[in-house]
Amino acid sequence: MASNFTAFELRAHTFSAFIDVLTPNTYILVVMPANAAEPATTLMNIAVARKHFEKLELVDRGSGGRERERERERERERERGMLNGHH
Repeated sequence: MASNFTAFELRAHTFSAFIDVLTPNTYILVVMPANAAEPATTLMNIAVARKHFEKLELVDRGSGGRERERERERERERERGMLNGHH
C-alpha cells in the first residue's frame, strides 16, 4: 500500500521536529532544540541527505544482490564446517 505522506514540521517552545521522506523506503526524523537553526536550513540539509541516500540505494541495488549472495555462500560454508565437526 502506497503512502501519500510527504512531510511534517512541528515547532514547540523548547524544540523543533521534522519528519520527511528520505528515500522511497525510509523517512527521517530530526529533533533539535528550539531556535538551534532556521527551519529552511534544516529542510535544505534533509534535501542534501536525501540525494546522498538515493545514491547509496542505487549502489546497493547494483551490487547488493551479488554481495548478499556471497554472504549466503559464506554462511553455507560455515554451516557445512560445523556439521563436519570443524569450528
